[in-house]
Amino acid sequence: MTYLATISKPSIDVSQSTVTSPSSIAANEKMPFTSITHNNLTVSSGQLVLDANYTFIITASAYIESTSTSIGQITVQLYDVTNSAWLGCELEMYISGQPQTIQEGCFARAVVCPTVQTTIEFRIKSVSGNVPSVNNPSIFDYLGTPWYSVASF
Repeated sequence: MTYLATISKPSIDVSQSTVTSPSSIAANEKMPFTSITHNNLTVSSGQLVLDANYTFIITASAYIESTSTSIGQITVQLYDVTNSAWLGCELEMYISGQPQTIQEGCFARAVVCPTVQTTIEFRIKSVSGNVPSVNNPSIFDYLGTPWYSVASF
């Protein structure tokens, strides 16, 4: 008699929502997460509060509107507030100096496996040059909105 092992797929919860503008353009400013319906986490004061003992894949992106001939760079990344540590890969956006253009980077992403309840932010890591403001998402819906997504299992 032959037996075949079966592997059950984990139950995966996937959700997406938007990111809002920071209060100012400076290092360590939070880009708040908006509310999301997702098992295993809550959104509180623009931060993700992750439940312990789950695996989370968090992805976030932002846009910058170039309102002048400014040239600069902004780097954003996911930040673990609970453990005071930067997470995963960062997103770098360069301002080209062309007015009325939208600068999009790729996205910031991290895999987080907390053993205790953990708070995560989407933060500006660094600013260099003369960087104009991050856009108001409602103004640029035709180009896309700054967003984030979470998958957990």
